[in-house]
Amino acid sequence: MDSWSTALLRWLRSHRDEARVRLLRLAAASSAAALLLGLMQRRLALAAAAAPKIQDVPLSLVLDNVEAGRVHSAVLAAGAATFRLKDNSILKATLPALDTQWLLKLLRKHAVEFSAQGPSRWRAALVILLPFGYLGACGYMLWRLTNDQGFNGGRELPAASAGADDDLMVPAVSFADVAGLPRVKAQVAEVVDCLRRPERYARLGARPPRGLLLVGPPGTGKTLLAKAVAAECGVPFLCCSGSEFVEVFVGRGAKRVRTLFDEAARRAPCVVFIDELDAVGGARSGRGGGSEEHEHTLNQLLAAMDGVTSTARVLVMGATNRLKALDAALVRPGRFDRVLTLQLPDEAGRRDVLAVHARRAPLEEREGTLRAVAARTAGWSGAELANLANEAAIGAARAGRDAVTRGDFDDALAEYARARAARAAPDTAADLDQFAANFMRGLQQASATAGGSIDDNE
Repeated sequence: MDSWSTALLRWLRSHRDEARVRLLRLAAASSAAALLLGLMQRRLALAAAAAPKIQDVPLSLVLDNVEAGRVHSAVLAAGAATFRLKDNSILKATLPALDTQWLLKLLRKHAVEFSAQGPSRWRAALVILLPFGYLGACGYMLWRLTNDQGFNGGRELPAASAGADDDLMVPAVSFADVAGLPRVKAQVAEVVDCLRRPERYARLGARPPRGLLLVGPPGTGKTLLAKAVAAECGVPFLCCSGSEFVEVFVGRGAKRVRTLFDEAARRAPCVVFIDELDAVGGARSGRGGGSEEHEHTLNQLLAAMDGVTSTARVLVMGATNRLKALDAALVRPGRFDRVLTLQLPDEAGRRDVLAVHARRAPLEEREGTLRAVAARTAGWSGAELANLANEAAIGAARAGRDAVTRGDFDDALAEYARARAARAAPDTAADLDQFAANFMRGLQQASATAGGSIDDNE
């Protein structure tokens, strides 16, 4: 510690003169800056004190001073005038919105120097540029409104993601993830084989189907099947909804159709999937009076699918649950060569669907549980069965068990009954209980053949 103190004292002594000079320079600079600041403030104060103050007075007082000969000069502006008196005081008055020729005659009569002051250059430029700015803003908003992305940017179509990697657009599903549709899977597998080995069919004069239309109730796996087709072919999957082509402005929906198929042609071979096709492909009215934008969009879609544009090696798949609502020109062969109907799975199909969605979950008595649950869920779609398996797994995790039991499925079925009873919206609580009881009774009757039972939790 003493060595550090000694070194510090030695350094201060050796740099004492230099430090003193720096301190003196800093003090001199600070004093000079303070002196200059004080002088500037004093000068401004004197200038403000010497400058005459402008007083707002009535016009009658100004006229009295003019007639008395006390006004030296005047500056006239639009709506106001400033008068300098002979004693250097300044008066300002507001002029009436009338003809000011009388004021000019009065000033000339009393030999008062006057001048006119026009508007500032910035104000004149603003007046000139303001209409152009307004028109430019309106044009920009109209352009944004008619552009594909709209005001808020919107959700881009798959065709807009031109820089994406093709490998990243291939869905991570396969035919192994699709269950309960054996007939439809066989027909779709044949289409996949046509796309993967076209030369096998070309030697017999056959060509791959241009389009597949999947028709079925909600939740039967139409979107999943389309993804599986793209994954089995190993090609990009461009997916969009039919509502994305429905717009207010004429030509905007047709532009989106062209953009989608141009991107599909660039990424060929690929699969284009249009979900809820009835939103854009609804039947046109024969008597007229329909939406002009809808007809333009549908005509563009028909032309794109009919081979007018470059759609080689592009498979178009559509999904709808309202086949009768589609336009007849859209579903004809050459556009949608095959129309595949997806039905609700039967008992064997429901068991296969449950096995697919419960394959990652440890089940107690797997075969017996899946068979019993499949027997109790008559009329259920694949989406409902997938949700049932997920809810049963959540219930098992909530209870802290290491495996999903049949009781977890029973609880999930009971909760499903209560949810569907609430959806029916009965008028009273008694009606709600009666609906749930009838639903559970029907499930119990359906499960009698499987030897299972459902606990009545109502």
